[in-house]
Amino acid sequence: MPDNRPLAGIRVFVLGIAIAGPQCGRCLSHFGAEVIRVESGHYPDGTRRGARWLRQDKYGPGV
Repeated sequence: MPDNRPLAGIRVFVLGIAIAGPQCGRCLSHFGAEVIRVESGHYPDGTRRGARWLRQDKYGPGV
């Protein structure tokens, strides 16, 4: 079955960090783009560990 999404067949290279870059890549992938995300091995994206601005005791670990 062919992919009828608007960005099918387009490849996107994402170098963004924090919130805006990964969120844009996710949005593009929902529209059919193939997203390749690259991040530093020494300084990985901090959002992988969850939202540090939320209190862990109130919202639980990994939030």
